[in-house]
Amino acid sequence: FVFTTGAMEGDPGEREKEIQAGENGESKDSEAESDVEEEVEEEVEEDVEEEDKPLEFTIQLNDIYGESASLDLGDYHLIQPAITLQIYKRKIFTKDQGAELIPQYIMLRLSDFTKDNSELDMKHISSISFIFDQTEKGLIFLDNIGLVDN
Repeated sequence: FVFTTGAMEGDPGEREKEIQAGENGESKDSEAESDVEEEVEEEVEEDVEEEDKPLEFTIQLNDIYGESASLDLGDYHLIQPAITLQIYKRKIFTKDQGAELIPQYIMLRLSDFTKDNSELDMKHISSISFIFDQTEKGLIFLDNIGLVDN
């Protein structure tokens, strides 16, 4: 079982706020300079320890017979937080500096899933679930999900 993943910068609710702002006709560029200064100060004061924690979640395979098996990704690989770029200019001039997305290639042995449940039929997998139950909050991207022969 393989996939590519990585951490992204931001809080999970930010995308929803962006969508709502767009529906209301609000523009991110129309913020007053004083609001930008306050936002920059708040970002500096964020708790760095929480941002430095690796992201963890559970991966579950299900077969057509109703059997399932799961693995905690943290037992195999820790997804490191995104590398935040810090350019010391006023945010009004830098327009969303963001963070560097670093793809991490993950390969898990299918035999490890059968250790969790020997009844799981690997030839008849019906679904793969990513269950975000190990880390309180965070953003990740997933890509190139697949099953491969060893």
